[in-house]
Amino acid sequence: MASPAHITTKNLSGTWTMNKKLGDSLDKILALQGVGWITRKAIGAAPVTQHIKQYVDANGVEHVDVESVLPGNMKSIEPRVVDGSDQHDKDDLFGHIIRKSTRVKKAELDHDYLKGNCNEPEVEEIGALRLVVSSDPEKSKHRWVLEQVWAFEEINGARYCTERLHFEGFEGSEKQTIQGRLVYDFVKSA
Repeated sequence: MASPAHITTKNLSGTWTMNKKLGDSLDKILALQGVGWITRKAIGAAPVTQHIKQYVDANGVEHVDVESVLPGNMKSIEPRVVDGSDQHDKDDLFGHIIRKSTRVKKAELDHDYLKGNCNEPEVEEIGALRLVVSSDPEKSKHRWVLEQVWAFEEINGARYCTERLHFEGFEGSEKQTIQGRLVYDFVKSA
């Protein structure tokens, strides 16, 4: 289901499901991140549901906590503190990672592809949500960096929450760059 107009990146709290018909496959990115074949096929075959809790803490810092429920009841929990600090974590799916969340305006993005969903006035006011997550080079055998930009865009005449992706990883010594888009159907507000 398309996103209602009152839902913006300032109030994403609620339940969302990945729309695999409108979005791109994650298989190659997941493989380069070290996710096994069986898990990748399960993720590709079944819907992924995200439960998002967005809030501002007592210190005025924005948080976007994302719980992704994957096929087979696998869960990935991403507590995002939108303050630009490096957050070290051990994710059940990706291993040791470093995560950095910020707000960014369209002109500040380095990759043109990531600007594709940054056309609503809100992005110029407060910025889109950007997450840069990478493997922890000291603790992981895989080397990769994934930049994600969350905003809203029109697809086939309807407004959807999308996540534009710019991924750089290595297959052996060969660098791979992949760009893609994830599309989310709005299910309900929190």
